[in-house]
Amino acid sequence: MRNLHPGNGLCSSRIAAGRLRFWSIQSRNPVTDTDTTIADLKRLVAKFIADRDWQGYHVSKNLAMSIAIEAAELMEHFQWQDNIEGQQSLTHPDTKAAIGDELADVLIYAISFALQAGLDISEIVQAKMERNETRFPPSRS
Repeated sequence: MRNLHPGNGLCSSRIAAGRLRFWSIQSRNPVTDTDTTIADLKRLVAKFIADRDWQGYHVSKNLAMSIAIEAAELMEHFQWQDNIEGQQSLTHPDTKAAIGDELADVLIYAISFALQAGLDISEIVQAKMERNETRFPPSRS
């Protein structure tokens, strides 16, 4: 899957006057986590899928497999590296951009999965973090 990051010129989103605005393919305006909500990203992914009539392919099995495949592509960047080398690879701009592309693919497929399954990302992450708080209490050192 191609990355939807604004730096590659495909598309990006911003909130303007309380609504989502899609920029043109040529736009290079920066978009950050501070400026973009999960709902914005869900609309962006949903529009991308709908514009290509891919809804029939975006079913739970295919999306779960795609998440795993893209996660494996992300892991390839760190294969055969120790922890220090892996961290150092993130200091190289081209490598960091390639890693970002793979992470974006994982996130795009995860968002697509949430859309297809009718899952609210904020709700499921919050619920899981609450369970994790019980399972993994902070250590008292």
